[in-house]
Amino acid sequence: MHQNHIENIENLEGLVNLVTLNLSYNRIKRVEGLSSLPSLRNIDLSHNIIGANTDPNNQLDCISELHQCVHLTAIDLSHNIIECDKGLVEFFEDMQNILCLYLKGNPCVRKTSMYRKRMTVTLKQLQYLDDRPVFEIERIAANAWSEGGAEGEKVAREEYQEKKNAQIKSYTTRGRELTEEYSTRRK
Repeated sequence: MHQNHIENIENLEGLVNLVTLNLSYNRIKRVEGLSSLPSLRNIDLSHNIIGANTDPNNQLDCISELHQCVHLTAIDLSHNIIECDKGLVEFFEDMQNILCLYLKGNPCVRKTSMYRKRMTVTLKQLQYLDDRPVFEIERIAANAWSEGGAEGEKVAREEYQEKKNAQIKSYTTRGRELTEEYSTRRK
């Protein structure tokens, strides 16, 4: 249902087995009508006007129905007009199944302090945030940052690099040992 002039999400009640819903490039202002979709895992609401004509203090109300879709793993809300100044990270806190989240192109991303770090800490399963993968080092550093600030993050990054260097060294050493062992057998 993408690239139409849909303004309201409605008449989906009979689609109980629907897993993916693409409503991108429409004229939707508010997320609604999803509570009857118990199997929904992926939703694309990018390039709509979600958040338009909404009280800036209650901007997240226009997407609150996403909380009723407990099996969601991928949400694309990119390029809308969601402008909230605070509460964005906390809004997604209860949605721990999310693997991919796209919010880029919304004013709320710029307005949320330490957006990427906070989202990474909050959503433990998150693998992609705004078209970029969440790498292991990024998650470790973000968690350390949340517990110990910039200094904690620095220490975590150094420890991670030392661990990776030791791992590479052990692989190299083992490779040399195998090469020597093979040479000895050949002789």
